[in-house]
Amino acid sequence: MVADVPLGALLSGGYDSSLVVALIAGAEARGRADVHDRLEDSRMDESIYARGVAEHLGTALQSCAWTTRRRLKVVPRLATIYDEPFGDSSQIPTFLVMQLARRT
Repeated sequence: MVADVPLGALLSGGYDSSLVVALIAGAEARGRADVHDRLEDSRMDESIYARGVAEHLGTALQSCAWTTRRRLKVVPRLATIYDEPFGDSSQIPTFLVMQLARRT
């Protein structure tokens, strides 16, 4: 938990990310923000779980919802963002969340 920049975590509200955030919170990392991407489609949105974990642990949650239009603007840049073919369906939201985390 030692770094020359503020630490943070990506929090989806699932088991893995919740455990990571709990361990970071237990280590009392300072300057940390948890970042989450909300989806426009409420059937797929996990933000309620991320918010619940953040509230339970007493951590700050920065959440952002990007429009479909904003997400599609990233597509032409994908070949320059990733240095090899990358077929993960989460590449667009991951890029946007990392931009948010960078500003935090």
